[in-house]
Amino acid sequence: KAMRYIFGKTLICRNLEIATDMSKEYGLDCITIDGDQVSSKGTLTGGYFKNMRSKLEIQKQRTELMSQIKESEDKLAELRNQLKETEDKINQVVSEMQRTEMKNTKSKTNFDKLKADIRLMKEELLGIERYRTPKERSLAQCSSNLEAMQTTRSGLESELHQDLLAQLSVVDQLEMDKLNDDIRRLTQENKSAFATRMKLEAEKNKLENLLTNNLIRRKDELIQALQEISVEERKRTLDNSRLELAGIEKRIEQVNKDFKAMEKKVQEAVKRQKAEQEELEKYRVKEKEAQEKLDSDSKDLTKVAAKQQILRQKIDECTTKIQELGSMPQPEMINKYMAYTSKNLFKELEKANGHLKKYSHVNKKALDQFMSFSDQKEK
Repeated sequence: KAMRYIFGKTLICRNLEIATDMSKEYGLDCITIDGDQVSSKGTLTGGYFKNMRSKLEIQKQRTELMSQIKESEDKLAELRNQLKETEDKINQVVSEMQRTEMKNTKSKTNFDKLKADIRLMKEELLGIERYRTPKERSLAQCSSNLEAMQTTRSGLESELHQDLLAQLSVVDQLEMDKLNDDIRRLTQENKSAFATRMKLEAEKNKLENLLTNNLIRRKDELIQALQEISVEERKRTLDNSRLELAGIEKRIEQVNKDFKAMEKKVQEAVKRQKAEQEELEKYRVKEKEAQEKLDSDSKDLTKVAAKQQILRQKIDECTTKIQELGSMPQPEMINKYMAYTSKNLFKELEKANGHLKKYSHVNKKALDQFMSFSDQKEK
């Protein structure tokens, strides 16, 4: 009866849910097959504890990885700045090359234009000189003819103003008519020659104007331009431009090599950053799992502590009840059973219950005798 009184309130249940319901409904201490215990006072105990890696070690690794990521990001930013500076240098060199090419093209265009103008001016000058001599000869001849005609005219006019002393003969009259016809013809020729002369003088003035004001001045300008832009200077400028172009091409080639090397470093840094990012994600997942396990272990530890507290209370209650029942067993037996686990204690209790059941009829017989004796005593 004593053992049943002590352990009769503990109920073995199939799972934790049934154990909780039974404990709330009937006020019994329940235990599941897995070892979880539900107290009638509302305390839940049980579970297990897993030995995992330390949280401090995980935090230390996380800090190291974060510092490595920061260093990689700083290095990547530095490489990007270097890449930007290299691109700016390349753009400057390309702009300088374009300006040099434009300058060379412009100089070549001006030179070709000056050569064409000089050639045209020379051709015009040769044409003018070729037609100038015949025109001058024709002009001199016309001038001499005009002077002779003017002399003849003066003589004839003086003769006309003289008084005729006698009547002209028929021959003289014919001669006079002929001379008058010649005078009219020569006068007409004189007018034509004068008009031709005026026309030739106008053309002469025009040609002199063109030669003096335009062609000669243009010739002087071209000669001065040719003196300023000599062949040797153009060759020297061309050689300098070629040397400068070769230097710029070498610089561009070097910059391209540096750019490719820098791009390779950037790609390696990006790959390394990606790998470190993936590793960081793995560590974060591990950290999360470790945190979850740590929380779970903390809960399990709380459950174990509560269960241990309940067991101590049970031990104290059992000790108190055993003391109330009578004499205590020997200390060696107490120490022996104190070293047992809960499962072994339950096995010993089951054995004790089995032995007590064997003597249950003796207790019943003694109780019947006690009741009979009490009835007889009352009678």
